[in-house]
Amino acid sequence: MAGGRLYCIAGRHTSHHLPGDFAAFFGAVTPEVDVYHFAKRQWTTLSEKLPVPTAAGGLIEHAAMIYYIGGESAQKPAHAETQVLQVKSG
Repeated sequence: MAGGRLYCIAGRHTSHHLPGDFAAFFGAVTPEVDVYHFAKRQWTTLSEKLPVPTAAGGLIEHAAMIYYIGGESAQKPAHAETQVLQVKSG
């Protein structure tokens, strides 16, 4: 939550995958950032995508910036990157 909006950052498509197909499951990450504006009751998707798409990262909001930390994808080990979204500029 930041600035009266809910930010849904990163994730994974959770469709059915074959058992043991590690790459297909963990690699099905989504780079989009969806935003719900409570006052307008409207969803939008930001034009900018995550530079390093992952799932299951950590999030923190501070000073009108959202920090997305780590996450997982088909690579081993887990990601060590930190990505930052400036809420005012998108």
